[in-house]
Amino acid sequence: MSRKKFFLVSFSIVLIIGVLSFALVKGEVRDERPKRIEENSIGVIDFEEIKANHNLNSQIRHLEERIANHRLTHNNEIENLVKTQENIDKHLGSFNEQLERRLELLQERAVEGIKFRREEMEKELIEYHSSLEEDMVEDLMEFKNGLIEEMEKEVGEVRANFNSELKKYKAEVNRKYNSDIINLRMRTNQSHLSDEEREKAEVKLEELMGEREREIIEIEDYYDNKLEKIITEKEEVFEGELLKYRESLEREFKETLLEKERTLEEELSAYINAEEKRLEEEMKEKERELRAEIEGNLIDSQDRLVKRAKSKVRGLEVEIERLEKQILNLRNNKINDIDKIIEEIAKEKGIDLVINNYVDNIDGNNITKDIIKEINIER
Repeated sequence: MSRKKFFLVSFSIVLIIGVLSFALVKGEVRDERPKRIEENSIGVIDFEEIKANHNLNSQIRHLEERIANHRLTHNNEIENLVKTQENIDKHLGSFNEQLERRLELLQERAVEGIKFRREEMEKELIEYHSSLEEDMVEDLMEFKNGLIEEMEKEVGEVRANFNSELKKYKAEVNRKYNSDIINLRMRTNQSHLSDEEREKAEVKLEELMGEREREIIEIEDYYDNKLEKIITEKEEVFEGELLKYRESLEREFKETLLEKERTLEEELSAYINAEEKRLEEEMKEKERELRAEIEGNLIDSQDRLVKRAKSKVRGLEVEIERLEKQILNLRNNKINDIDKIIEEIAKEKGIDLVINNYVDNIDGNNITKDIIKEINIER
């Protein structure tokens, strides 16, 4: 699939959004999200992020640095040529300026490298911190759920035992009172009783039934209070064990994070020391090269200096042109490689259309990370 097919869909998407927006303003669509395009048939990417993560970038940056150095040298040589033609002393003095500028450029590159390395370290530490937190929360929830399951099981067993005992006690109470209650009920139904005798029998019946109910309520309250006390005790144990485990995880979290920080700091320190040593050696070498060139110019005549300077300028121009062509080829290769990978991944995931610079109300499968991952595999 060509880049044109993948990326020149922005106008269509804008047109779709415009139509939907017009419908919303006119009241034709109320409180309803635009219909989704089939999610699996459309892919979305961040092309700038993909380009920024391509493995050819380091080669391009290296060539750009070389071009920058050549341009700096080229400009200096042009300046030196003019100065040489005017005055040999000024010409030689410009080499000292060139030396200072070259050394400054080396220092700036080293500082940028250290800054980039520190930023990467901080980013890695933040990601590591988040990962540790997620693991800690997951471990804590797993431990908590285990405690809850264990406590519910124990409480369930106790409740079952209490219910069994309560059932037996109720049966005993009923046996204790049922005979008298039944006799009294039968007596109240006898027709030969006087009103006074029937009233006494009914009062006695109510008293017996009340006593039976009070005994049952009393034992129920006893078991309820006993069960509540057991639950409270187990909850206290539960909270204590959970707190203890949380504190253990937090200590482990802090120790692990601190160890990671120390490791990264040691790596950064080693990198800085190596960079400083490398920079020192490189600066000495550059200084020797430039000073040797200065000494040669002191020996040569003014005409020879001019000829050499012109030749060097032309050589730098040719080299810059060659490097620029290399950069252009690399950039084209990068775009072609990205297009090929996009096509492969889209085909693999069954995606019919890939959109760059997509909008929020268009759903799709974001394959940016997949493309970056594939780019960084040796191809």
